[in-house]
Amino acid sequence: DFVANNTKMTAFYNLQGEFVALTTSVDAKAIPAKVQAEIADKYKGYAVKEVIVVQNNTELNPDADETGYFVDLKSDAKEVLVRITPESHIQFYQNVK
Repeated sequence: DFVANNTKMTAFYNLQGEFVALTTSVDAKAIPAKVQAEIADKYKGYAVKEVIVVQNNTELNPDADETGYFVDLKSDAKEVLVRITPESHIQFYQNVK
């Protein structure tokens, strides 16, 4: 974990010391309007807790998208993580709580 330009980032490495990915938290305003509308429709009662940008090392993992976006959504009873697809849709990723 480190801070660069007042932004918290986390770098991930495998056991061989090779760079795997970098994550950065960004403002919820970074989510495209189309995705915000889809979240509001499919996840009524949830609020955006965090938006995480993942920059993958595609040389090490060619099947991964170069850049991915994940949105942590929280309601009073549940917390889920959704992925923003390259086509600007949301896709359930996992339950957080």
